[in-house]
Amino acid sequence: PMAGTAESGWDAGTADLFRDAVWVVAVDDGADPGVWQQVAGLALDCGSVVVPAESGEHDAAVARISHLPHVLAEALALAGAGGGDLALALAAGSFRDGTRIAGTAPALVDAMCEGNATALLAALDETLEVLRTAREQLADGRTGDLTSAGHAARQRYEQRERKLITGIVPGDDDWIEQLRDAGRRGGVWTS
Repeated sequence: PMAGTAESGWDAGTADLFRDAVWVVAVDDGADPGVWQQVAGLALDCGSVVVPAESGEHDAAVARISHLPHVLAEALALAGAGGGDLALALAAGSFRDGTRIAGTAPALVDAMCEGNATALLAALDETLEVLRTAREQLADGRTGDLTSAGHAARQRYEQRERKLITGIVPGDDDWIEQLRDAGRRGGVWTS
């Protein structure tokens, strides 16, 4: 499940932790349709929606939307603290929001990032190239390319709509590829 907070332990749990959360259920070659439906059913019983994905595609996606944000939040926290007490005294919403997940237990972040190192390295390399280009442009006195593209990417995220997956029956011919395709398009399984 793609759910949680920066808090850890039993005290951080809530009854609605999984409500409307995305729960990935793998559709790898050879997946058993009965087992797949049982796991999807568990996710739905917890209040989640199911996104079907092949394991490698899942790893690449979560490297970008989960693991990389942790690495960037840690780096941003270090940059802020590197400015000393004055910088931290001036820190407000941008710093707070950008570093929120740096409050996650380091062992949990280490396990996520190290366990998905190959995909995370690819996402990190791509992001470093974006930052290198942004640095070059800033040295020339402009930031518009980065800010415009970043703003558009955030708008795309905010305006996305969940597309319900219908008409696919686990166990039917080509069900695995059909669910993979639906998941790639942002589809969710809700029943």
